[in-house]
Amino acid sequence: MENQKSTCRITDGFFKNYQELVRTVSIPYQWNILNDRIPRAEKSGAVHNLELAAGLAQGEYYGTCFQDSDVGKWLEATSYALETKPDPNLEALADSVIVLLEKAQQEDGYLNSYFTVKEPQKRFTNLRECCEHYCFGHLAEAGAAYYEATGKDRLLKIACRYADLLCSIFGPAPGQSRGYDGHPEAELALVRLYEVTGKESYLKLADFFLNVRGEEPYYMELEWEKRNHAWHYELNKDVNPRDDRIYDCAHIQPRFQKKADGHAVKVGYLLTGMAAVAAHTKDEQLLAACRSIYDNIINQRMYLTGGIGSSRHQERFTFDYDLPNDRAYAETCAAVSLSFFTHRMLDLIPDSTYADTLERVLYNGTISGMSLDGTHFFYLNPLEILPDACRFDQDFKYVKPLRPQWLSCACCPPNLIRLLASVHRYLYTVRDDAIYVNLYVSSEGNLTQNGRSVFIRQETDYPWKGEIRFSTEGFLPDMHLALRIPGWCTSWELLDHTGRKRSDFYYKHGYLYLSLSPSDSFLLHLDIKPCCVKANCLVKADAGKAALMLGPIVYCMEELDNGPQLYNIIVSPDAGFKECHSSDFPQGELPVLSPQGAALYENAVFLEAEKARREVSAPGQVLYERYYPEETQAVCARFVPYFLWGNRNGKTPHEMQVWFRVMRNDN
Repeated sequence: MENQKSTCRITDGFFKNYQELVRTVSIPYQWNILNDRIPRAEKSGAVHNLELAAGLAQGEYYGTCFQDSDVGKWLEATSYALETKPDPNLEALADSVIVLLEKAQQEDGYLNSYFTVKEPQKRFTNLRECCEHYCFGHLAEAGAAYYEATGKDRLLKIACRYADLLCSIFGPAPGQSRGYDGHPEAELALVRLYEVTGKESYLKLADFFLNVRGEEPYYMELEWEKRNHAWHYELNKDVNPRDDRIYDCAHIQPRFQKKADGHAVKVGYLLTGMAAVAAHTKDEQLLAACRSIYDNIINQRMYLTGGIGSSRHQERFTFDYDLPNDRAYAETCAAVSLSFFTHRMLDLIPDSTYADTLERVLYNGTISGMSLDGTHFFYLNPLEILPDACRFDQDFKYVKPLRPQWLSCACCPPNLIRLLASVHRYLYTVRDDAIYVNLYVSSEGNLTQNGRSVFIRQETDYPWKGEIRFSTEGFLPDMHLALRIPGWCTSWELLDHTGRKRSDFYYKHGYLYLSLSPSDSFLLHLDIKPCCVKANCLVKADAGKAALMLGPIVYCMEELDNGPQLYNIIVSPDAGFKECHSSDFPQGELPVLSPQGAALYENAVFLEAEKARREVSAPGQVLYERYYPEETQAVCARFVPYFLWGNRNGKTPHEMQVWFRVMRNDN
């Protein structure tokens, strides 16, 4: 594939700071977490479990049956960090983990510490609950990434031995199992292995897992009957798997699915696998299903932040326009999976809507899952916080107003850092007709298109400023560079190196197709200014409200800046908003930050409403009375980027909300 021949390095700015934060803080921190070295943090047990499986330690297995996946994601994040900046010490640490995995792997290729240590006789007997293919998938993705980053194939060989075992057990041949995992992940990972090794059996197995999912007779029910209706998790004791097929994304064969139904992370991983398989098999049915489900997500089932999955129950999608803010689930892993899916779709379809969604998710719904110190993490990302509800109302117990050090189910923290460590791979899509610029990030790219090498440099303060300076080398007359015009942008200019407007382009599906000279430079100016947005009137939670954005950045109000009862603040969208520096706002109890975390905070643009009022209540006012016009007082309504919320309040829960009440024109 073209992208495998291309390299890109982020040189400065927003995502450079995030990648350095991950490399210097989050990766070492999470390694210590995986080894249970962080006081007062949730225990992981992940490394110890592998040591038990390898015969190198004694004791009891700890955690869920999918603890191994955290190690796989950590290794993948480490791989991308090494790809962008070689580090002999970090590489040596990763190599030692790979040796441990090799020792824990069984002779036939099987590698899962839970079943090796606790229930070796139950391998592949409970695919619905126990995530064996899911754990394999994260091992395989790490193996592919580490090989691409370092050229070392030891981890890749471990993953391939496991993949070969799966190919022998599962498939359409007589005597093979028609099983598939309750949590999609193996599908996309097998394609990753295929892309690195060229081994057709991996692509065929990925395709099989997609085709067999949802068929009759229902595999999960047959499996359950073979286990005499036994379950791994006690909470499932009264469940008949046939009654719960949507949760497992098994209610219909994926190629016939039209809407996003089921567990949001599972849906995101499944879609990524579908797009990956379709890219290689040219399966138009799979691609059509991807497009249909994507349209349903972005038009009816996605939060403004790019978060997906609105319900705590089964962490799932519910129904169209059901997007509650205060009890939004919006799991970090779900946003990460949407990033993976849209990135894959960009390989298939040159349409900027996928890059727009990728950008929305990257700047909002994913990075909100990690504090600026790189060591505290959210599992879910609500759009409204009322601390008393989190404290007293059992229905809100899962909504956390503060990021913890770690999580008992820790899928999200390593998932987020592997995404951030790999953002440099998301900037461009190389196709036969053009090189597409999906994200505007200060960077240097050496890209290969149809065997020809080109160089692209971007210099920008995006997302805070809209000027992107390009320098290019090596383009020939029959080659195009396609520049994305974001969906939020209503005004833009393209200028040559002298400041004159360029007109040598055409526009299609959200991209400007530009012809370049062998050595060229130009400026793309995107008009970035504060803008209020409203939701479709069918979104009950947002009726009569607006939200604030600056370019791709979603904003929110916090109690630290505005006082309590944020829901009583009424803002005029028409009066405008003033850009402020972070130093103009209270710093509160900002944690001790690395240089990268401090830069992310200090460079951020904060906003103030030019006109806002607060509804007030007289002391002792009755709970209900005859309606009369509200009494209000002028206030200064302040807004911070959503991804920054919860960083300045130390250990004290504060209110937060994205959507605010709108002032009528006659006010």
